[in-house]
Amino acid sequence: MDAQLGLRIRTARLLAQLSQGDLAAATGIDQAYISRIERGERTPTLEGLYALANALDTPVVELLSRQNNNAKHTDSSAPTPEGLQALLSDHPLLAALAVTQKEFAWLEGLTLPNQTDKDGWVAMLMTYRAITR
Repeated sequence: MDAQLGLRIRTARLLAQLSQGDLAAATGIDQAYISRIERGERTPTLEGLYALANALDTPVVELLSRQNNNAKHTDSSAPTPEGLQALLSDHPLLAALAVTQKEFAWLEGLTLPNQTDKDGWVAMLMTYRAITR
């Protein structure tokens, strides 16, 4: 299973401000199966991957890409840090920050201490924005 594929799908869904139910309705894929894909427990079929990409308005190649816009990479089998997971789970904060796919890809590629909390990840996002604007 590809946990990073699941994370990229989850990220694209959250950035699109869709629930798993919304994505299930748009793709015809069962909501529980989408949940398993996002957790890296299942891998979508090629047909399912195209349906997900279409519903998320994201190129399939972006969902499959192991490259993160020149960001420093961690091991693809490494779990998502808790602080970053907390940020991804905070839907109102994600919406307020209007995090782009490119910004998330940059965050995803960072190697921060495991104890970095959600606020630390937000601070890194703000630093990235300050540097790149």
